[in-house]
Amino acid sequence: MWVVPFDATSMSVTGRHRQIQGAITGYYGSFFATADTGPLLYKPFPGEPEINLVLMNPDGSQHMLAQGHAFASPRFSSDGKSVAVGIRYDKNKPAILIYDTDSGSSFRFTDFGEFPVWSPDGNTIAFFEAKTGAVQSGSDGLGQR
Repeated sequence: MWVVPFDATSMSVTGRHRQIQGAITGYYGSFFATADTGPLLYKPFPGEPEINLVLMNPDGSQHMLAQGHAFASPRFSSDGKSVAVGIRYDKNKPAILIYDTDSGSSFRFTDFGEFPVWSPDGNTIAFFEAKTGAVQSGSDGLGQR
């Protein structure tokens, strides 16, 4: 994976590109997410710890956000302070966790569903549930609609 400094206002590259990770992985191909505020989240390539999520800040610093699950489909909230991510647990059942990007704390958003997507205001998350199709819920995990 490579990055390059970019100015969105002028739509121009502002520096040299550089490699930040040899490779990344996921269930269905590459696994990464970016936030409008700059952070990048990725899952290292097989051969490296496969059950880790690494958060890279715009300054290039990195830290482990989470570990211990088979992660998939990460999505940042619009403010970049939270990440909704699918996991597999208990005989490959899907669930969604929400992580705080500053503290690394998390809570289980659903015990079912996958492929989370935040609303632009960050108050709702839509996701897929195999029996009913698309579902949406308040980002606090309450009030499924």
